[in-house]
Amino acid sequence: MKIVSWNVNGLRALHRKGNWGDAFALSPDVLCLQEIKAHEDQLPEDVLNKSGFHAFFNPSQARVQWHCLILETETARRFIRTTCCNNRETPALYRRLRRGQQGGPCHHCGVP
Repeated sequence: MKIVSWNVNGLRALHRKGNWGDAFALSPDVLCLQEIKAHEDQLPEDVLNKSGFHAFFNPSQARVQWHCLILETETARRFIRTTCCNNRETPALYRRLRRGQQGGPCHHCGVP
């Protein structure tokens, strides 16, 4: 499984420039976009509905700049559900992003 993490420093601006999809050239199973600087309802439809990916918006309670968006393939979702959140094979950054900035439960399995 390939996980790509990218600090985009503003997803809407990157989208307007036409560069937001550059990371898909790496064929990621999971794409973690950090510091998107937008609320979920401000994101373009083609970002939230990227073909072949499921989107998970991870809001920050502290600052809108720190919001994250995770795009996962169905293969990645099955792998995560099978191995669960507490599996040490799951990279720490990804596990932290899925649980949320405040350490809430995983959106896949509900593990706190």
